[in-house]
Amino acid sequence: DLPGLVIQCITLSTRPERRRAAQAQFDAVGLGGRVRWLEQTPDIEDGKRGCFHGHQRAARAALELDARMALTFEDDVVFLPHFAPSCAGRVAAFLRAPAAADWQVFFLGHFPRKMELTGQPDAVKVRSMDGQAYFLSRAGMEALCELEYAGEQVDVHFHYRCERAYALYPMVAVQAAGHSDTEA
Repeated sequence: DLPGLVIQCITLSTRPERRRAAQAQFDAVGLGGRVRWLEQTPDIEDGKRGCFHGHQRAARAALELDARMALTFEDDVVFLPHFAPSCAGRVAAFLRAPAAADWQVFFLGHFPRKMELTGQPDAVKVRSMDGQAYFLSRAGMEALCELEYAGEQVDVHFHYRCERAYALYPMVAVQAAGHSDTEA
């Protein structure tokens, strides 16, 4: 258990089927009753902007709750079969380790672009895109809230601007196949 942790899921008011599917995923892994739902209206002019602002709102909501860290999911998350309660312990061990004191983002599910080994065999330093399941530290939440939208999804920030990004290896969550609300 991580003290000061807020667990939340970003969902669109127009996609109730995705919320139901995500709820089933959370129930299956024991998180069902702990997830705060962050429902938003889609940005019909610019889906990428809507996604960007949705992730910012999630970080801002966690800060308003005085969270020390936030675990944020997108509503199309799917947990892989090897996800187990021990995964939480492995993540907690890494996030508590002195070597990880400066972390900003820790992915459970992402699209890795570059990985480097760390002192813990199941955690890697990464450059990643498509973060559909991730922890943010308080510093990570603050950095995300300070960003201005520049035509790119929040994933671009994680890949190009976040120097202190880590991930569980192997990852335990992916995005469900299906229609994207950020692309035409």
